[in-house]
Amino acid sequence: MKIAQVTPNNKERKNRLVKTVEQLTEEDKNLDFFPEHYKNTKYFEKEYLNRRKYDVIIIEQGNAAIGYIIGIKKTRHVYGVEMHYVIPDMRGFGIAKQLKRALEERARQQDFKLITSYATIDNHASIKLNENANYRQETIGHYVYFRKEL
Repeated sequence: MKIAQVTPNNKERKNRLVKTVEQLTEEDKNLDFFPEHYKNTKYFEKEYLNRRKYDVIIIEQGNAAIGYIIGIKKTRHVYGVEMHYVIPDMRGFGIAKQLKRALEERARQQDFKLITSYATIDNHASIKLNENANYRQETIGHYVYFRKEL
């Protein structure tokens, strides 16, 4: 497995990511977890791959992206996790943990001091991921908010 950053100029990695987003869309038909615009590959590409405020990292196995994480530059010192996803067959193997660590390292390289994230209270896997990565948490309504000093 290989962790790599996706850039607008790298069409091969961009195409791998789009296929993974399509898989998320298919999985989410029953869950209805993500807003509709997240599942539109054209919107996804325009919003996340072509704007400098985002960092997109994938983990590749062979010729496929088996997971991704997106970071956002919120303020001069605060970096956030916009979203992450791992394909169902690869869950439970530490893929999300690797992606999270890679994104934290990317934030450190850019001199961010704090990283934030959030999850709905029923997203137990995401909550556990953040707890295991030593994020402090606070529950407000239906969301759990996380933060970690870098």
